[in-house]
Amino acid sequence: MAAMSRPSATLIALIALQCASALSFQFTRGVPPFPFGARLSIPRASCHQHSSPAAATTATPTSLNMKEDESKEDKVEDSFMDSLKQRIEEVKDSDTTLPILLMEPVLPRQTLVIQTNMQQLLTLIKYLIKHETPRLGMIGQVATTDGKTPDIGPPGGTDMDDEDKRFIPLFFGVEMEIQGTPDIRPIPSDMEPAPGGSDEVITVALAAKRRFSINRNETIWEEGELQGISRARVKFLNSGDEESKEELGEDMYDPMSLSRAEMMAKVFDEMKWKDTSDKRMVDHWIELARKNEKKPGQIDRLLQSLGEMPPATEPSERAFWIGAPLDR
Repeated sequence: MAAMSRPSATLIALIALQCASALSFQFTRGVPPFPFGARLSIPRASCHQHSSPAAATTATPTSLNMKEDESKEDKVEDSFMDSLKQRIEEVKDSDTTLPILLMEPVLPRQTLVIQTNMQQLLTLIKYLIKHETPRLGMIGQVATTDGKTPDIGPPGGTDMDDEDKRFIPLFFGVEMEIQGTPDIRPIPSDMEPAPGGSDEVITVALAAKRRFSINRNETIWEEGELQGISRARVKFLNSGDEESKEELGEDMYDPMSLSRAEMMAKVFDEMKWKDTSDKRMVDHWIELARKNEKKPGQIDRLLQSLGEMPPATEPSERAFWIGAPLDR
């Protein structure tokens, strides 16, 4: 076997000189050299490949890419969470804030069909459909008895005359939900349009849902697309909670009022309309509603949508059920 050739003294000297140069360069940069005995993945004779200080102080390209990827993932996750939080807040806000329409008092469970060219209502309905939020608040108004003309309009005044200003809005209302697709078309020739309204007429059905109270101090007047329409923070009311407070005497009402209401609700269901009749008072009430319905079958369709009459132990809900057939 041939003997292995030994490296020449000149080659050994050159390798030693290159390693010494690398160590010297690292010390001048304030970077500690490789520890003695450290295992390298390259041949010992290739010290010149590590003459750059970056090899001893920085991560490999693979680790850099991993850190960059992790940083990007963190940014994407943070952006997603911020967007999610914002959306949650928007949903919360949309559930407790409603655009307010000042028209007339409505009871829960009633359906109100409106046909008008009133620009304010037309603009509001179009906006709600566009943004897929088919809910608004409707409140009635009451005439003042002291002869004063309270400020009921947006800042800067309104175009209302003195007669209109004698009415002030109520602080209780009902959430209304758009039913189906509203019909919007040019005003027909046989319709007398409201003065100052739109050249289009809208026919829309609104179903009354939850009752609410509003705080006038948290009412704002919209700008831009919904200019002139108010939006209010609302608190939805629960009949069961209100009745419990009455029973416990936790509000201004007589604690016995709930018992009296339950008794009257029971009488309305069980008491006969006349001593000689088998007809209950509630049946007589529905019969009267049918006689005054605007369209044939209107009350029957309403009763079908209302479902069974609530029990006497829920006098508020029963009262709303009984009031629903009122002519709308």
